[in-house]
Amino acid sequence: MKIGCDLDGTVFQTYEWMVDYYNRTHKDTMLLSSLMNLPKTNTKQARWMLKYFLDASHYINVPPYPLAIPTLLEISRQHNLVFITSRNVRLQSMTERQLSQYGLTNPLYVVDRNEKVHIYKLFKVQLVLEDDLTFAKELYRCHIPVILFDRAWNQDIDWENKVHKKWKRIYSWDEVLPIISSLSQGGEK
Repeated sequence: MKIGCDLDGTVFQTYEWMVDYYNRTHKDTMLLSSLMNLPKTNTKQARWMLKYFLDASHYINVPPYPLAIPTLLEISRQHNLVFITSRNVRLQSMTERQLSQYGLTNPLYVVDRNEKVHIYKLFKVQLVLEDDLTFAKELYRCHIPVILFDRAWNQDIDWENKVHKKWKRIYSWDEVLPIISSLSQGGEK
């Protein structure tokens, strides 16, 4: 099975670390729950966040989520895993080093945010591991199964209740392998 995997918010705790850093260094408070809406605004927080994402030094020490690395290594042994991220293209070599320090040498594609779903389709990805609800909804409409990691910034329970039979919201990396196993055997979990 060809599996696509996002990085920030899915594999790495990038957003939690960014919000923590912001809240320790600023007088106002940034909330994880409003994170994905910030780029649509022209606030001080939005401008700071965009600048933050261009600085490679902010990514170097961000830890992965618990069990992400061993799970991805196992997926790599059993399936065709590719990483697709909308990080800035200038961060590609740093991102490759970040992944390789954990033994993950799978193909990495750094793409424009607006092209991410198109790239998943172009590469004929059969399943996506993602944290961004906007991408997850688009992938769902393209009939590409999604395992969505539950995060403060991706809540839309009303929408999910409509599609619950095809939707996989999970709370931990230890849920991933059983779902992939079920899907690769043609079953629904």
